Amino acid sequence: MPDYASGFYELLESGSPDRPDVRVDEDDVYAFIYTSGTTGRPKGVVHEHRNMVEHNLLCIAEGRITRDDVGLSVMPLYHCAELHCNLFPRVHRGATSVIHHEFDPRAALEAVEEHDVTLLFAAPTAWNALSMTAAELDVDASSLRLGLYGAAPMPEQVLENCREHLCEDYLQAYGMTEIGPAGVFQPPEDQLSKQGTAGLPALNHELRIVEPDADPDREVDRGEIGEILIASPCTMREYWNRPEATERSLREADGTTWYYTGDLGYRDEDGYLTVVDRKDDMIVSGGENIYPAAVEDVLFAHDGVDEAAVVGEPDDEWGELVTAYVVADDGVDAAALDSFLLESDRLADFKRPRTYYFVDDLPKNPSGKIQKFKLREDEADLEPEAETVAS
Repeated sequence: MPDYASGFYELLESGSPDRPDVRVDEDDVYAFIYTSGTTGRPKGVVHEHRNMVEHNLLCIAEGRITRDDVGLSVMPLYHCAELHCNLFPRVHRGATSVIHHEFDPRAALEAVEEHDVTLLFAAPTAWNALSMTAAELDVDASSLRLGLYGAAPMPEQVLENCREHLCEDYLQAYGMTEIGPAGVFQPPEDQLSKQGTAGLPALNHELRIVEPDADPDREVDRGEIGEILIASPCTMREYWNRPEATERSLREADGTTWYYTGDLGYRDEDGYLTVVDRKDDMIVSGGENIYPAAVEDVLFAHDGVDEAAVVGEPDDEWGELVTAYVVADDGVDAAALDSFLLESDRLADFKRPRTYYFVDDLPKNPSGKIQKFKLREDEADLEPEAETVAS
């Protein structure tokens, strides 16, 4: 393993204690942060210094961070969720940070016990690994006061396991690199009563649901699915050298800049946002819209399924067929999963996968997000374990 510590201290020793003679204005460029590339080629997001100060204050308030907190970073620091929602707010507030250079569930739990960690951020897939590891280890995680997560809602079973083996309170953040990334939060008190939602708009943020690609003033009714738009003081300046992409994503309306997220969702009667899926990932089969996340949630409820990702496969007759990639225990086959879905009252029959690929793992980026475009690229090289037909 590389000796990160010695390199870090060498860097400190080589620095000057003098204050740099540089003026930084709030609208100067702070950094180019590249998107995670879950749907294709990453784009360079241009953020300004004021964006990040605003975002730090937002996360400090939502996480109720104090200088007595100890945060553990286990996700990559070049990804804005760990950097902007966790490390930078802790530094801004004067809290303590423990940094791991890679995610290892056992090492993370041992660090929680050793350093009395109070704050920990991870993607739901990582929380799942942490809870399963905690169930097997004799580790004291009682110092944890808040678990933070993003990228997707926490599956109900994973949330239950985390509450049993780790800590009781969790805070979900929804957003994307282009807005900081956090713009919607689901606080601990809503984790059970509003399970499955992303929460409410953050401080100084606005949220609208419109017909996909429609103008910001064409809002749909509550409960109706549309594209999620967010107005945020932390919104990017532009995509670096991508003017057409910038024009598609940022639109002005009555003096407000709206970011078009590319996500589909709806708001309930209380205003809580539910993210349905990526606009580009929606499957249209036989004229019906099918959202992969809904199918994945039901597959994940099967005791023998560790991970699942659902995509659309081109089909001459139906347009697209629902296709599932599954990481499962030995003995779990397509017939067993199809029977499980048929018996479930959570999924209409036409949404069932017609093809299953059983794989050892799913392609993910370093932040834990599943890269579905890679599944589509690799599809031709895989043999389906079995095929099911509509009953």
